[in-house]
Amino acid sequence: MAIETTEGRIEMLIERDRVPKVAAWFFGLVATGSFDETQFFRVGHLAGQPDRPRFIEGGMLSPYILGQKGNQPRTAAEAGVPLLRDWETTADSGLRHTRGSVSFARDIFGDGSGAPDFVITMADLPEFDHGAANSPGRLGFPVIGYVVKGMDVVDRIGARPRDGRTYIRMLDGQLLSEPVALKRVRRIRRRALQR
Repeated sequence: MAIETTEGRIEMLIERDRVPKVAAWFFGLVATGSFDETQFFRVGHLAGQPDRPRFIEGGMLSPYILGQKGNQPRTAAEAGVPLLRDWETTADSGLRHTRGSVSFARDIFGDGSGAPDFVITMADLPEFDHGAANSPGRLGFPVIGYVVKGMDVVDRIGARPRDGRTYIRMLDGQLLSEPVALKRVRRIRRRALQR
């Protein structure tokens, strides 16, 4: 899988055999161009941890969180984005949130469903795995694969200034001053990817 951004290209190996539910949902969204022309908008850290970049986030929630849709939905479901109701946890798949892992956000203010935003880790984040106290139901976040090329792009995005604004107070200090355009997401031949 390849993500074309204005900062460069990120290539991911999707572990579809280990996460068939997540992969099917994701591939369906990619096939309809749902991620095209969205944005990487967040460089995040976890509540209670030092304010330093730990992951980048972007995808279909960006226009709502950044106020570009003109409303302020309380949940991802209210925004009308497609949600992932059932998925393989990291306990099921054996995948972990290590540097370069790619997972999906969750609708933490709603029912905890998976939300169509990429989360790419810039550091090991075992706090995002199954059993994590900071996730709904302690289920963690659904890892789908790993960056195999373009971590320099992820790091460049993570180093950008963060003084963007949103109506979601918990994101204060985590939004990019200028979001990075996520121009296109497309499948590429698996044989070309090596981890």
